[in-house]
Amino acid sequence: MVQEAHRSQGGKKIKPVLAGLVKWHNGGLQNRGRGFDSLIPCMEKYEDKYEEKRPWGKFERFTLNRLSTVKIITVEPEQQLSLQLHHNREEFWRILSGEAEVIVGEETVKAKKDSEFFIPKETKHSIKTGDSRVEFLEISFGQFDERDEIRLEDKYGRA
Repeated sequence: MVQEAHRSQGGKKIKPVLAGLVKWHNGGLQNRGRGFDSLIPCMEKYEDKYEEKRPWGKFERFTLNRLSTVKIITVEPEQQLSLQLHHNREEFWRILSGEAEVIVGEETVKAKKDSEFFIPKETKHSIKTGDSRVEFLEISFGQFDERDEIRLEDKYGRA
């Protein structure tokens, strides 16, 4: 069961990525037994993710004064991005529509709308769709270069 985790900071709520897989506890992150130990230190430094309620609704901030590249990626039904890693950038993914399996490191997670993932440098990752199209927001942090994409496996023969 995925539950939203929040940390309070000055009366405002911050929703960390991978909500439900880790949670804030007494000012720090605590693993909930899902094997994402390697992601926890990276998540602690990803403090740009912020949510604030206002009288008219809310806003979510994904970056704050950082070098970044933003994409919306569409993956057609029954397709998969290569299993890959990057040496020079980290990525934040948020599922905008559809359902998929997301691989981060050695974990595979069923993802749906609003699921969020932080992918540290040199961590293998991929996304695989089922019978529906998936759109997700990708924010890359660091020097962006498509040639930094190291394909480990690829169903299209590009690895």
